[in-house]
Amino acid sequence: MPAVHMLDPETTHTLEIIANKYNLFPKSYYEDPPSLKVNIFGREYSNPVGIATGFDKQAEAIVGLHQLGFGFVEIGSVTPEPEPGNSKPRVFRLPEDQAVINSRG
Repeated sequence: MPAVHMLDPETTHTLEIIANKYNLFPKSYYEDPPSLKVNIFGREYSNPVGIATGFDKQAEAIVGLHQLGFGFVEIGSVTPEPEPGNSKPRVFRLPEDQAVINSRG
């Protein structure tokens, strides 16, 4: 079991943001094959796998997330004041599906 699974999902998520913000994960030098390229509304992406808005609500880790190899990193809307998001708990593990649900809002 990975060590991060010993922590609650919310704490793990916070650590992931910090690690990506400060580029603590190695940059991916993998080059996506041309067959993975997608064109969506006139924008070309190197692959169709992206990370959704709720993952990095404060847009702190954009560069680090992109360097992991995501085709796109979505940051969502910008507001004049921080939004609190949904009540905790808002990150859930689904071990049987090897998945995580993020409902940070």
